[in-house]
Amino acid sequence: MSVPIYPQPLYFAVFGLVIPRQTVSVTVPKNKKKHSEINKRSNTVISKNQTLRVMYEQQLAHLSVNSMDGLIKLIENKLRPKRYAVILHDKDTDEKGKPAEAHIHLMLSFENARSINSVAKLLGYKAQYIEAWKGDSNNGYAYLIHATDNARTKHQYAISEVTANFDYSTLMKKVTAEVKKADTYGDAAKIKTFLNLLYIGAISKSEVEKQLSGAQYAKAKKQIEDVYAKYLKNHAEEWRKQMIESGKAIRVIWMYGKTGTGKTSFAKEYAKKAGNGQPFYVAGSSRDMFQSYKGEHIIILDELRAQSIPYNDLLRVLDPFGIGAQVYAPSRFYDKALAADLIIITTPTTRLIFTMKFLGINPTL
Repeated sequence: MSVPIYPQPLYFAVFGLVIPRQTVSVTVPKNKKKHSEINKRSNTVISKNQTLRVMYEQQLAHLSVNSMDGLIKLIENKLRPKRYAVILHDKDTDEKGKPAEAHIHLMLSFENARSINSVAKLLGYKAQYIEAWKGDSNNGYAYLIHATDNARTKHQYAISEVTANFDYSTLMKKVTAEVKKADTYGDAAKIKTFLNLLYIGAISKSEVEKQLSGAQYAKAKKQIEDVYAKYLKNHAEEWRKQMIESGKAIRVIWMYGKTGTGKTSFAKEYAKKAGNGQPFYVAGSSRDMFQSYKGEHIIILDELRAQSIPYNDLLRVLDPFGIGAQVYAPSRFYDKALAADLIIITTPTTRLIFTMKFLGINPTL
């Protein structure tokens, strides 16, 4: 991934390493995600090197087989998962609205745990292209058509575009049916249904608010906030457990340079690459930086200033070993439980000057 030459140098700091750059080329570390899952069917603990659910993404031009049919044969004959679903994404666009490279998304569920390396070997690729899917498998299958909360702004693919070895249509229509059914309920039952869907992450907070009338929303406003806060907390706790079990620390990248050096554009491009296209959160310079945070694993603190966030709060958010205890970011209505493994900061000042301003020290003295 390269960034054009800018009129002023752009600087990066990763755990104290500062590198001046004008043309930036970044190689993203291998995405070997190892985490533990609990097999609820047998109540046995799965090794942290294994997983029951896998998401695989690869550009169509780089597939190890010649066609989608060839990939399906490979899945059924060699991988033999309990469930699989695959789709070609050929209508995605990048942040500038330009067509993205055509690529496939493959979601796999196994009866017994598999190692990422073994799955990668059977597919004919390096493990960095395989992701151990975090959370409920249905969310992974829903992501194939961009039906998840964090992907609803992307192109919405049709259910018919998915190839699966199970009734994918029924699975995807299940949540939709619940939403439509709720419209026939009385106020209490309707609110309860939407709160339950919100709690498991099957519907977004904004969608719940849109589905309710003004009177219903007034009745349920506090419940919605409480349930959504609990959803974020549960999501963050699961992420934290996985980080601890895999021995990972939170990465923090400090990026500074004058206005016009492309800090924000580069940060977004890096976040997109590091997250394999998964959504990331951009916190602006407003006082409520985390108001719209929805559990994204990559956070960009864009144009951060000393007055943007209290010093103690910033230290907690940026602590690379903060996974040992739940970290909350300050927000207006309730503090948000963070689940970030990468935090990118863009700012016009160095860390030293930034800290001096935080502490009320004049950096010019």
